[in-house]
Amino acid sequence: MPFQKGNQEWKKRKTQSPGRPPRSTEEKYLQATVNCVKLKDWKRIVTRAMEDAKKGDKDARKWLSDWLMGKPVERTELSGPEGGPIEMAGTVYDLSKLSDEQLDALIALLEAAQPGGGEGAPGES
Repeated sequence: MPFQKGNQEWKKRKTQSPGRPPRSTEEKYLQATVNCVKLKDWKRIVTRAMEDAKKGDKDARKWLSDWLMGKPVERTELSGPEGGPIEMAGTVYDLSKLSDEQLDALIALLEAAQPGGGEGAPGES
């Protein structure tokens, strides 16, 4: 369902990217892996990784820490020039200049324009 935004036409994608395999496929592969690796073999692998990590092997340390503590979450902070705010294209509205009556009218307009014809608060669907 296309809609206009400025001079660009945006369309809903008709095809999906392959992305992740379905959960059932992941579970089948996990179960096949579990069936192939016996507990005593897994213990040997972990013991070897621990020994290698103690000797300074950075890959063994990373592998062990990922298994024991999980992979760290990558965080990215975005800012504008020299750490300032990011400038946004378009008009910025100062709603503090509106009266309570004007704000109520604006909220009513936004509610009426949302999908579902005005049910719930703005932003809820």
